Amino acid sequence: MFDMKADTKAAKVTTLAGESGAAPPDSDPSGGETAARENEIQAAIRASNDDELDDALHQFHGIHCLAHIQILRVVVEKERKGALDRDGVRSGWEWLSLKLGLSSKVAREWAAVARSLESLPLISEAYERGEICWDSVRHLVEFATPETEEELVDWAKEAPADTMRMAATRHRVSRRVGDAGYEECFVRLSKAGGNAPWRLSGLLTAEQGSTVKAAFERLSEEPQKTEHDDRTWGQRYADALTEMAGAKLADDQDPDRATVVLHVDVETLRDREGAGDFEDGTSVPAEVARRICCDSRLQIVLDDANGRSVGLGRTSRSPNASLLRYLKFRDKGCRFPSCGRTRFLKSHHIEHWIDDGFTDPDNLVLLCGFHHRLVHGGGWSIRGNPEGRLRFVRPDGRKLMMGPLQLRPAYRDRLFRNSGPLAPVW
Repeated sequence: MFDMKADTKAAKVTTLAGESGAAPPDSDPSGGETAARENEIQAAIRASNDDELDDALHQFHGIHCLAHIQILRVVVEKERKGALDRDGVRSGWEWLSLKLGLSSKVAREWAAVARSLESLPLISEAYERGEICWDSVRHLVEFATPETEEELVDWAKEAPADTMRMAATRHRVSRRVGDAGYEECFVRLSKAGGNAPWRLSGLLTAEQGSTVKAAFERLSEEPQKTEHDDRTWGQRYADALTEMAGAKLADDQDPDRATVVLHVDVETLRDREGAGDFEDGTSVPAEVARRICCDSRLQIVLDDANGRSVGLGRTSRSPNASLLRYLKFRDKGCRFPSCGRTRFLKSHHIEHWIDDGFTDPDNLVLLCGFHHRLVHGGGWSIRGNPEGRLRFVRPDGRKLMMGPLQLRPAYRDRLFRNSGPLAPVW
């Protein structure tokens, strides 16, 4: 059993799964006692043998599960009460992303599982007790029903989460209409961030896959490999895909929508030092930028002394195509926290045009339609400089807080003091 001793004399021993004890006294304001307790736990972990570490892993996992399911229940209750408007969001997952800083993918999954668990009390209780892991839960809810969940919980206690994942995949396949598999097909283009390479993944139907494969092979077979062309077939396929996309863009009648924009200054091109940036933030070295510029349409953009693009001032209320491209490059999507929508965006004047606001980058920000309406008619306001940090202010005048807050001292004190079982204090 993993022990967390109260002092070096071991006058009293309490385990994470300890017996019931007296309620802890008020924590000291400085938090020193709690901090000492945390150090004590770390020392106990370092001093534990293999069996004790196994037990500690299970107990801390139990704490994690207990806390996590309370978060999921909070999300459901927030949605049920319709209390999302005050934070300028439309769904539970957006609220999670705003408050905890989660990615949209993770936040969507948490919110979806939270709603599913409302009708699956046995799975919910098993997760709350730490008997099954989150990885199993998120797959179980895809195919469990109130009639089957008891059996599935027993199964999940002994089977690895990968088994649940495969069962969920089989369930999705079984629900297809016919054998075309169109409901499951997708193509996803993503990257880890910064200058990481792009990753293309997907799932195509038999018909789609055969068509794409034929196109890849046709574009990859000429010219044949020579001593000057030692590309692998994978590299040839990548070049073929780029060629297909480039040909499609070249045929587009709307040049602004069919343009891949690279931002690079004249000195970088001339001196062959530095880098250029695509609109998505990916950087390329100077020599690559020079190659791209060999057969590309060039547009001159004036910058001020601080490197910011010069706008249109009071000469026009609406930004032109050049300024819109810069805003898309800078903002990457709707600037409202946790939104991130990238389509159907509006350029918003922080200081309205009617109030002598300028059509310049430092007075323009991209917003989706929903958040644009919040600002125009919903009582919200935006402060700050779009070239740096922005503050979104609620109708009641309070600043919208973003990101997680630290655990309150009273909670930490209850968790990490030698006081018997770890009972929730809320």
